Amino acid sequence: MWSTITAICALSSGALAQEAIEGLDQALAQVHAHFPDVVTTDALYHAALQGMVNHLGDVMGAQVNRVMSPAEYANIETWMAGHRSGFGAEFGIVAGRGMVLTDVFPNGPADHAGMQPGDLIISMDEHPFTGLSETRIHARIQASVGSLSVFDVRRADGTLHRVSIERGPYQVPLLRHRVLNDVLVVRIPFFATGTAEALAETLHTVESFSSVVLDLRDNDGGLLAESVASADQFLDPGAIIIRLHHDEQETQLTGPSVASWTGPVVVLINRGTSGVAEALAASLRDHHRATILGTRSAGQGIQTSHFPAGRGFVLEIADTHLGPPTGKSWHSVGVVPDITVEAQPLSIPDPSSPLIPDLQRDAALRLISMTGG
Repeated sequence: MWSTITAICALSSGALAQEAIEGLDQALAQVHAHFPDVVTTDALYHAALQGMVNHLGDVMGAQVNRVMSPAEYANIETWMAGHRSGFGAEFGIVAGRGMVLTDVFPNGPADHAGMQPGDLIISMDEHPFTGLSETRIHARIQASVGSLSVFDVRRADGTLHRVSIERGPYQVPLLRHRVLNDVLVVRIPFFATGTAEALAETLHTVESFSSVVLDLRDNDGGLLAESVASADQFLDPGAIIIRLHHDEQETQLTGPSVASWTGPVVVLINRGTSGVAEALAASLRDHHRATILGTRSAGQGIQTSHFPAGRGFVLEIADTHLGPPTGKSWHSVGVVPDITVEAQPLSIPDPSSPLIPDLQRDAALRLISMTGG
């Protein structure tokens, strides 16, 4: 089936591409000449591309491909660069109480409004969270669609504040790190351009730590090259990091660099860990370089590629299977952790502590303290 994909994708390059596009344009011009008041040639062109995509889905047994407009593709490029729009904060839901901020991204709307990690939001747009279940709190948050929201916030010192935040652009940090109990905890929210370089710099510049916890929870993937280069920080030169299966051919991606860190590593994953983030976790485990802790990951083992298709349209084609160095692919089943630790509902942070309670992270720290990783 991958040969079919390759044949269609090949239309995006060279003389063959130009010939195919010109031929399609001629056919569409003939149709439009007979039905000038019914449909535009651009609409016909899009429909023809959509027909190819639908056929590919039938061949592959899954409708995972799509035709994108120039604006949609621009949004993909923006997303891959780590740009987002919203409040610029991460939070956990506290059943019966509200949502507690676990991270506030620098220079985002929440940061500009003075929000801080540990803030407990007890009301949103005049709707109190008190007494609501986790599901109802989440539904109420999702139902908020306006650009401006008003939050009632209880700070760690017990004081109450009303804060207005307007949704806007923010940049997902390449990574965040802190040292806890002599362990370097590195949170990677997304593999954007520069992630691997930031990880290498962190491993080289943080002065003293005995082990590394690599937090890939809710990391929904990103750039394959950045994931491979990040894994390379922990592996010997020449180690197979990932196997790519395309058109019945296999390509092995290896790491060229000397490992930046050869000590104990624990990788945190959950259901939100997806794609190339799963690839990194599986690679480190296959090379016996990490213990995986948390819950089963998303199971997204197919990488998409983008191909120009004329008139500004872009085809997004799932054309490459990702595979670990050894063993079976995690696609559709997810990466199964070595140690399963379910996330528990958050409790209210201790006002005397700057840290947000985190059962999975704390389990990783205990594991390292007992076994050295």
